Amino acid sequence: MTPKELGELGHLEAAVPVIEAGDFPPVESDEPLEPGLRKSVGLLRGFADLQADKPKRIVFDFFAKPVAIEGNGKAERIVVEKTVLDDSGSARGTGETYEVPASLIVSAIGYSTSPIPDVPFEGGKFVNQGGHIADRLYAVGWARRGPSGTIGTNRPDGYEVADQVAAAMPSGSVGNRPGAAGLKALLEQRGIMPTDYDDWRKIEETETGRARPGSPREKFVRVEEWLRTVGR
Repeated sequence: MTPKELGELGHLEAAVPVIEAGDFPPVESDEPLEPGLRKSVGLLRGFADLQADKPKRIVFDFFAKPVAIEGNGKAERIVVEKTVLDDSGSARGTGETYEVPASLIVSAIGYSTSPIPDVPFEGGKFVNQGGHIADRLYAVGWARRGPSGTIGTNRPDGYEVADQVAAAMPSGSVGNRPGAAGLKALLEQRGIMPTDYDDWRKIEETETGRARPGSPREKFVRVEEWLRTVGR
């Protein structure tokens, strides 16, 4: 998460983050960290001092590795193994486990881009320089930098790569190309169903129109639903 997202946890009206100060090394250990990470660690340290009586608690359980989800036909608890850091800074299991009661478990363990044959790939993302992978090949967002950042960081990625693509176009070639209409025709010729801006507007209007009271929209969760919405 970004420092901004993390910092907002300390200002929630109905919930308080819970941190054990003993989970952190001395403050001077933060100095070598990248600035954004250093700020996040500082925020976490600050949460350890919060004393607030709120109806919900967000408990950060460090040095713990989920190993099993158990229950009778549904999630009832998660089994966690305690870990320690080795000399290289990597976590390793201790063999000691404990249970955490849980009726809802959300897996949020990162993101790895799907590799493409013959495209340089490392650490769950494509190897690139500023979004450029190779001739006529680019990456944006998490495919470019890994699972870090939100729309506020991914959007500039798109603009940067779009500028690179525009700069790489042959001089004077714009007037000789069919543009979006040509791309759409080519995709349809290859059996690929393109979704354009008009389709997106139909999906957005439909989701907004089916919103429950007090909700801004009701998102589609299956591809088939938005395909029907755009008449596919």
